[in-house]
Amino acid sequence: MMNESSIDKPLAPDTPVPSLEDILSTLRHQLGNSVNALKVTLDVLHENFDLFDDEKKKEYLERAQEVLARQQGLIDAMRSYSNVNVNDRKPVEFVSFWESFVDTVSRRTKTVTMNQNLQARPGRVMGSPIAIQTVLIQLLDNAMDAVEGLDDQRIELSVTEEAEWTRIDVKDNGCGI
Repeated sequence: MMNESSIDKPLAPDTPVPSLEDILSTLRHQLGNSVNALKVTLDVLHENFDLFDDEKKKEYLERAQEVLARQQGLIDAMRSYSNVNVNDRKPVEFVSFWESFVDTVSRRTKTVTMNQNLQARPGRVMGSPIAIQTVLIQLLDNAMDAVEGLDDQRIELSVTEEAEWTRIDVKDNGCGI
């Protein structure tokens, strides 16, 4: 089973900016996932501290550090996003943007097999490259959380062109919400 998140709205000048409620909902979701993962990790460590050997304790502390690093990444993304005017849209050469994004992601996610499928070759899309990248990273972080702990971790990125729309899918084989 693959979970799917999509950005399938046109990146055009008349596209409405997400409402504050939408932004806060995304933040609640991202922070809620990471806080819950951190709580579970620390609860297991606390409950089994006397039973775990030093190596197992270290493993759980490293998991907690990874979750905190993701939280820091989210805070950094919010900081950089707040410095960008998302209404400042311009034509973005999509293929070079996508290739750069996938290269960055590939270096960031060494433990996850990623199948990148560029079915369409759109020329340009209208939007803010930093805003598009921020949303994609948040979707990817969510997918990485979903596959955490699986032996066969899979995340698939795909791009298709549908009339005047460019659709980006992020799919994973995690358990879902």
